[in-house]
Amino acid sequence: MTQRNLPMPHPTTSGGARAWSLTPVATMACAAMVLVAATGAAAAEPVRPMPHGWIEKVRAEHPRMFFNKDNWPQVKAYALEHEADFYARVKRIVAGLPDVPDPKQCESGSTPKYGGHAQRAAFVWLMERDPAALAKAKAYLLEGVRFYNRRSSARRTVNWYSASRVCAMTAYDWIHDQLTPAERREVGLGLLKHYTDCLSGKRFERQNRSDHASGFYGPTNMAWYVGLALYKDGIDDARAARLLRQGYDEHVKLLEYRAQSSGDDGGTGSLAVGYGLGMYPWAEFNFMHTFDSATGLAVEDHFDHLSLFPNWVFWNWLPEDLSWGLADSCPPHKMGSAFLEMHMLQTAHFYARRNPDRAKFALWVRETLLPSREHDDLWWPLAPLMVSRCGDLPEPAGPTGAWPLARNFENMGVVFMRSSWADDAPRAVVVAGGSIRSHRHYDQGHFILYHKGHLAIDSGDYGPREANEHLKEYFYRTVAHNAVLIHAPAEADTAAKVWGGTARTLDGGQCVQEGRQIAFETGPAYSYVATDATRCYDARKCKAATRQFVFVHPDTFVVCDRVVAAKPEYRKAWLLHTVNEPQVADDGKTFRAAAGQGALVCRTVFPEDAALEKIGGPGKEFWSAGKNRAQQRAHRELSGAWRVEVSPGAARAEDVFVHLIRVGDKSMGEIGPVKPIARGRTMGVSFKTSAGDATVLFNTAGPVGGHVTLPGTPGVDRDLATRVQPQSGLTGR
Repeated sequence: MTQRNLPMPHPTTSGGARAWSLTPVATMACAAMVLVAATGAAAAEPVRPMPHGWIEKVRAEHPRMFFNKDNWPQVKAYALEHEADFYARVKRIVAGLPDVPDPKQCESGSTPKYGGHAQRAAFVWLMERDPAALAKAKAYLLEGVRFYNRRSSARRTVNWYSASRVCAMTAYDWIHDQLTPAERREVGLGLLKHYTDCLSGKRFERQNRSDHASGFYGPTNMAWYVGLALYKDGIDDARAARLLRQGYDEHVKLLEYRAQSSGDDGGTGSLAVGYGLGMYPWAEFNFMHTFDSATGLAVEDHFDHLSLFPNWVFWNWLPEDLSWGLADSCPPHKMGSAFLEMHMLQTAHFYARRNPDRAKFALWVRETLLPSREHDDLWWPLAPLMVSRCGDLPEPAGPTGAWPLARNFENMGVVFMRSSWADDAPRAVVVAGGSIRSHRHYDQGHFILYHKGHLAIDSGDYGPREANEHLKEYFYRTVAHNAVLIHAPAEADTAAKVWGGTARTLDGGQCVQEGRQIAFETGPAYSYVATDATRCYDARKCKAATRQFVFVHPDTFVVCDRVVAAKPEYRKAWLLHTVNEPQVADDGKTFRAAAGQGALVCRTVFPEDAALEKIGGPGKEFWSAGKNRAQQRAHRELSGAWRVEVSPGAARAEDVFVHLIRVGDKSMGEIGPVKPIARGRTMGVSFKTSAGDATVLFNTAGPVGGHVTLPGTPGVDRDLATRVQPQSGLTGR
């Protein structure tokens, strides 16, 4: 299915493409939102402690990984009734496998094939009792274990991911009773040796040691699967039990971390969609499947955070199946994962009983947003057959008028905003606070604007991902983002630590990921977030750095930065990156840039003596520290090629930057009258809207805050929030 726009379903429908609009009741509900105090990060959803004595409940008999003898009839029926075409494909693959594994075929490509082929053949054996499938399952399993040990004994990595090996352990479990004692021993001892070699601490070429705070999809996650496969099999029972307990503890630690990351809003282990929406969730879902099948206990009864994962997916989605490009995302800013289709099914599989509304939303995301519902079976060949509860699920249901126009994922450190639920509504995202570090950039306060195209962008290109100058000296750094630089000499600055080591140059940017969200609020007329980036910069050059971001619906953004450098001579620069070349107006204060079918116009309101400099174009697309830090591949459009830097005209320790940005169709021209306001201890701007004059003011001293006055019925005349408006669940209430 191809879905190119976002049809917001009517509250009474199940997610179809009906026209949608805010009802008067919904508008009143939004307007009636009450701001209450909230400090620190959002709490995770309530979690019941995992059960004691779980290991005594582990089944003695096989199979016990992903299914068992009790629920096998349900799994078999699901495969035949709901995934008949996919299962037929599995049978064709198994039938076409050579009886004797071909090393050239099994060891080439992005993943070793032994484990996946063994798992497919073992499943076909269970379904059909086909002796040819059983023989192939044995052959590929045994040869796979030998291959794994040849690699690890030589301190060579099998693969960045453990998927092939987990599939092999699953195949062992499924055909355990058909293996001879000698075959069981060869497989069991081989798996134990391979795991020991991988985690021995010896130097391997490019081995994945990801832990609970990142993907946890390398050999580090295998203790659970080795222990569960061999538990009480008489091969090395004591060691298998130790690994089983170790793997359990590691996975519970992962679940606790991800639950904290998600808070009560949703999320995952990384802001980068290719990671967070791709391989990361498999570690959780696979553990949930196997813990349930082995013990009869349900992880989802204790960890609820994955039921909100579709909420994180939804707010990251842009029209044309695009993403914002945050963190280590890859242009052309696609959502980045064919796994999302399965992740949404697995969310429904596990949570339909406990959280039917969230299961309905997961199914709506799958059916409405994703460009395809075709299963991706490269890494996990039989995952589509394991969601056996999906044979009887509720109808999909999407967002309703009760949902807020901005969503604050506090613990992830990202605020998404939109001005309405129309398909082409202007949207923004702001990096504000957050505790997640995996694949994150030095970009506190960074914002991205989207309206019919990527207008203010996250620049740079993640691929190729091997350490190179583009990644180390540009892509991860503040200079690649819509943030503020404070240029200081080496004795007053610290280079950022990046993938591959520490950067060699100083870009004027941040060197620590310690941002703190100050305030957030949203309503029908505007949304607002404030963040403190002071601790993100070297303390020797930065005394204060805060950003306030106000989105005045439907199309205007007002951004205020209060920056205090340690010395006046430390030059500040306010940055905005664009895909195409910006055009600076004759007034020297305004510039315009277009992309896709949209455009933005940005006016520097303060400092009054500001100077604008346009940087970019061929040979200067990724300019930093006096050099172009080009990526080792052909330039891609959404990597960007241009930026505008705004700097004060005179050296001052303290400056307040105020910018007004308006977005519209690519034909848009002027933004109309803009009046700077400097009044006592406030600075701001007055501007025209379709409803009349609007004013946004910011405090220039003391606590971060301000005042907003907007025309309309009813109008707005109130102070900006000084605390974080709480949100939770799908509806944000």
